[in-house]
Amino acid sequence: MRASKPFQTDRGAVPACRSIPAIAMLFALLCATCAKQNVFQEPPDAPAIDSVAPARGKVGTQIRLFGSGFAYSPSRNIVKVNGTMVRVDSPSSSTVVLATITSVTGTGHVQITVDSRNGEGPIFTYDENAVSLNSLTPSVGWVDTLVTLRGAGFGTNPDSVTVDFGGHPASIQKLSDTLILAVAPDALNQNTGTVAVTVTVNGRGSNGLNYTYAAKPQITSVTVPNRPAYHIAAGDTATITGLHFGVLQQGAVVELWHTQIDVVHLTPDPAILSWNDNQVRVIIPAYNESDGALLQLFVRQGSQFGEADVTYQAAVTQGAAVVSTIAGNGLLGLVDGPGSSAEFSYPNGIAVAPNGNIYVADMGAIRMIDQAGQVSTIAGAALTGYQDGLASVARFDHPSALLIDAAGDIYVVDSYNHAIRKITFNHNPTLTLPPQVSTVAGGTRGNLDGVGQGAEFNTPEDICMDAQGNLFVTDAYNHLVRKITPGGTVTTVAGNPTAGYADGTGTAASFSDFGPDGIMIDGSGNFYLAEANANRIRMMTPGYVVSTFASFKFGYADGPLTDAYLLHPYGMCHDQSGAIYVCDIDNNMIRKIAAGQVTRVAGSGHAGFDDGPGPSATLHAPTKIAIDRQGNLYVTDLANYAIRKISFQ
Repeated sequence: MRASKPFQTDRGAVPACRSIPAIAMLFALLCATCAKQNVFQEPPDAPAIDSVAPARGKVGTQIRLFGSGFAYSPSRNIVKVNGTMVRVDSPSSSTVVLATITSVTGTGHVQITVDSRNGEGPIFTYDENAVSLNSLTPSVGWVDTLVTLRGAGFGTNPDSVTVDFGGHPASIQKLSDTLILAVAPDALNQNTGTVAVTVTVNGRGSNGLNYTYAAKPQITSVTVPNRPAYHIAAGDTATITGLHFGVLQQGAVVELWHTQIDVVHLTPDPAILSWNDNQVRVIIPAYNESDGALLQLFVRQGSQFGEADVTYQAAVTQGAAVVSTIAGNGLLGLVDGPGSSAEFSYPNGIAVAPNGNIYVADMGAIRMIDQAGQVSTIAGAALTGYQDGLASVARFDHPSALLIDAAGDIYVVDSYNHAIRKITFNHNPTLTLPPQVSTVAGGTRGNLDGVGQGAEFNTPEDICMDAQGNLFVTDAYNHLVRKITPGGTVTTVAGNPTAGYADGTGTAASFSDFGPDGIMIDGSGNFYLAEANANRIRMMTPGYVVSTFASFKFGYADGPLTDAYLLHPYGMCHDQSGAIYVCDIDNNMIRKIAAGQVTRVAGSGHAGFDDGPGPSATLHAPTKIAIDRQGNLYVTDLANYAIRKISFQ
């Protein structure tokens, strides 16, 4: 055991073994001193009442005593008016005590006794015609907020009562002798600030209480699970996040609005599931509008509201799936030409361009299927290798995934080269330049973070891109998720080099052997990660918090997400509604996850090469999947050396 450091004194060093009692004694003295000077101990001085508000009232009036020496516990404060006991309310402090006149007291001094110590304050005038204001609820709100005022002496004749917010009269909705419901007027021209609220009855005014006009509500995001951001559909549970929503009360609503259609109110409950100042959760109602309509969503408090544009997804029944072959004939090779005569050798990556062209990652080449069905090689060759430069001389080694960016350039996950490559096309119509291949990051087996080719990967598998242009790569044999910035900096955002299974944030999470494999990102910025070997799909938030989205039993069974069976989920994509399509590689199927249910889209479950209706068509080891703007799916059917299409009729 390491020796203690000697305790230093002005006479020199005290041996370590003798320093402990000295420190203990010093600590005890400090504790004793602190106990004598306990900041929570109430002062022994007699209580003193400096002022009372209001100074006039009757039975039901709540008065506030301001002064010093009061007890924190209401039960220790005994308050009298003119010698008559009144009720002490909670809360109280050493400087403020609340009390309510509960019987006729007459006019006299206000007195307080705290633990036999007495104090006396100003005179309280008992007046049967007095008007007092005890409370405002809420005390923070907006123009047109319905405010509850409680007090005494209001009467029951609305013609004789005025409620005033900072010099502006309020509309009275309900009146009794002790309660008023009033609508907050536009006292500050819709600006934020605090005003005094008073009640006047037949010329007699009450004391004033403060009402604060809050900032205008703001919506910063609208999210629905498994849908792109700001996309909603009937029956969805939507989370609306923002600022200054206030509290759910009468007059607080969420609205869905379109210029040609009447407002649809989602209130009252149960349509509103929860409400606080910065988040509201609601159930979206059915709406008579076409698919893809741009509507507006409002969070409203009286005349104050926040708004956001949302895209409405009409309830559309997906037609029956039909499987067809668009390229490849079941023969292994690298042959360009018409789709039916073209040959592939290891199709394991696919992407669809906005113009409808389909790009496929083959064993050593990147292939294109144009809209006429013609297959051509745009980069690489039948022989594998690793070379940058002109696309015609570039070489790849088992590329496994493709991604097309906004400019139309293609990122390639070059799996066996442990690199992320890029095919850059000529975007200048005045120049005739062939496409170029370059290395964005990696090129060496390992797990080092770094910049460009200074970083290392170990058999990367799939890729996606976020809204900021960052690339995210599943580094399968390292059990990591890596991020590549537009500047080429590679960092590890989730997982660690030791295989395992743990949810958590960033490197506290762990992934299984040879995983994660597939990756996709939804419209809310959440990532989904397929772990084929572990039969799981994980979810990762934009803050890199990893959780288990689904852990499947091994086999085949449709049903609720918690009970479904799969055999090694691999590539994934999602449609505009947020439904997820999964390559169920060893069941030879394409499965769909939507509304918490897993269903079969295509594949009989037997390995084969048959086109036709989805349930009777056959696939053989489908690996990656992509979707076009019309909702058609495209699948790399690996062991059939073919590209299959799933359309919905």
